[in-house]
Parts: sequence; C-alpha cells; structure tokens
Amino acid sequence: QDFGGITYPKIGASYVITDEPFFPRLPVLSSLRLRTAYGASGLAPGSTDAILFFDPVQVTTDNADQVAFQVGNLGNPALKPERSAELELGFDAGLVNDRLRMEFTYFNKTSHDALVSRVLAPSLGVTNAQFYNLGEVNNRGFELGLSGRVLDQRQFALDLGVSFWSTRNRLI
Repeated sequence: QDFGGITYPKIGASYVITDEPFFPRLPVLSSLRLRTAYGASGLAPGSTDAILFFDPVQVTTDNADQVAFQVGNLGNPALKPERSAELELGFDAGLVNDRLRMEFTYFNKTSHDALVSRVLAPSLGVTNAQFYNLGEVNNRGFELGLSGRVLDQRQFALDLGVSFWSTRNRLI
C-alpha cells in the first residue's frame, strides 16, 4: 500500500551501416545491421501476498463441529515489485551475397528486489511460505548464429545453421 507508481521504459534502434556511402565496400560483406535495445519490466506481488489473513476451518471438539481459524497467509507489508532491466547489443551480417548469415547478440539483465517465496520453518507454527524481496539476480551472455545456403537449385534448396550460446546466471 505504500508503493506508488512505476514506469517500464523501452527503447531500441538498428542501423544498416552498409547502406551509408562512407562505409567501405568489402567483397565478402553484403550487409551489416547494428542493433541495440534497452528495456525494463517488472513482476508485481500477488494481490494478497502482502496481507495477513485467516481461513475458516471446521474442527470437532466434544463431538460437535466448531468453526476455527488458521493462518491463510502471513503476508509481508514491505513487499514491492521485482524490477528488471536489460541491455542488448548485436549485429546481423550478410556474407557472400547473403548466402551466409551471421547473427550475434550480447545481453545483460539485472533484476532487483527479486520476489522469492521462502518456506518457513514448521517450528513457527505455520505450514505455508511467505514472499520476500531478496537480493538481485544477474543474467548475461551471448548468442551467435551462423546459417547459410549450401545448395540452391531451381526446385530445391538446402540451408544449414548452427548456433552457440553462453549464459551466466548469478544470485547476488
């Protein structure tokens, strides 16, 4: 209830540098597109994750049914949304009259105030979990794709591709 509004900006751009007159003409390079993007997003806590409430249950005492209450959710009034921001940089290249394609992307994403459901010890007298904003998560890596037309006949074509990637995820 103490949290106000939040914005999630996003911007992206690409530039076909080989279309420019100043770019040198290379026999092997057919086209080159440079691209970048930045964006933010978030994950809001559930509508009842922050509040304490009880659930009615039926119990039997002295051979009679009675109404009782048990903890339905412990709540956490200090919860706030998880916020992520990501930067991407990359290029797309056409080689040898666009018979070969190369795509490369580097990404770096960081999430702050990660929403984590923490299981509580039964010795606390409850059997449910409670959401907390814990730490930061960082994901970064790259993707590289190579593809090409190996055979190009009038009624038949064969394209082959391979990709490589690496991702590093860290809980900070």
